[in-house]
Amino acid sequence: MSPEEIEAAQKELFGGLDPSVLQMLLKRANLDEPTKDNPLDSPNTSSQDAATTDANPTQAAPEIRIEDTSTQNDTSNEKPKHQSQAESTAPDTSKRVRWASVADEEEEEAGTTTTATSKTKPSPPSFSSTTTTNDPASNPPSTDSPDPNASDSAPSKPHWPQPQQPGDIDPQDPDFLQKLHEKYFPQLPADPSKLAWMAPVPTPNSAADYDSPYHPAQDSLAISQLRFDFRGALLPPRIARAVPVSKGLHHHGEAPEAAGYTIAELARLCRSSVAGQRCVAYQTLGRVLYRLGRGEFGSVSDVVPRGIWEAAEAGAVMRSLYEEAGMEEGRGHRSARAFAVEAIWLFEKGGWREKMRRGK
Repeated sequence: MSPEEIEAAQKELFGGLDPSVLQMLLKRANLDEPTKDNPLDSPNTSSQDAATTDANPTQAAPEIRIEDTSTQNDTSNEKPKHQSQAESTAPDTSKRVRWASVADEEEEEAGTTTTATSKTKPSPPSFSSTTTTNDPASNPPSTDSPDPNASDSAPSKPHWPQPQQPGDIDPQDPDFLQKLHEKYFPQLPADPSKLAWMAPVPTPNSAADYDSPYHPAQDSLAISQLRFDFRGALLPPRIARAVPVSKGLHHHGEAPEAAGYTIAELARLCRSSVAGQRCVAYQTLGRVLYRLGRGEFGSVSDVVPRGIWEAAEAGAVMRSLYEEAGMEEGRGHRSARAFAVEAIWLFEKGGWREKMRRGK
């Protein structure tokens, strides 16, 4: 085809295209052309891009150029410099497309580089310089900066009133337990009976000493307050106060100055989770029951023997002994089981059950 026929065919082809499609093609053709300045780009972005383009030349795709058909003859006689400037202008809808040659692309790249280096662009605002400046005149006053007029003694944190704490507690203080509760457990209700075992032993012949349920000056004693040693013997109040603490008979909270254990305390130790305490309780109760059956505390019709037996029944002493003795072989504590069997044997050996049946 002759150049005239090719030009006519191109004109016919682009004349039937949709303007939006033609605009899209024109945008693709101008990918290699420099764009407008972006205020967010760094000042040296265009220079770096131009230097990169010169250092790494690549063969770009053929570029579509638009020329005005009304001034075709005039522009063909102009110099290449004026032609490149006319081609870089914005295209119009009445223009046609011409395929650019390799020589035109090289000339355009040279012109772009020259324009990028010689043209002075306005420097975009630098955000880093704005944020890192230390000029107090340019920076607005900060709300977080300390006020120079404020007092230096102002607290940096909220101050909450603290209750006044009591001083150190003296263990020898008569009100030691009360002060202990006020210092460490002020929110809990006070129950002095729970801390009775921590109370110091009352001074002999003091008011607290006379209030003891096992004091020798008491006119009468409750049977439940009777105390026994580890051999099962009854300890009168006067003898109980004379026994030294090294005998191990003072590990109880009630009447701490008196040695020995009551039936209720021994029954409580029978249900202890500590095997050693159960062993001591079983052994002592077995000996007490043996002496009870032998009549050392009186006959069946007397008040003291019946009171001791009633205290043993109230504490479920026999049930604890039978449960421990009936433990299967290989389970439980072997020594506790042996002491429970011994206590039951001593109870049967004493004969208290037969005396109760006969009423003698």
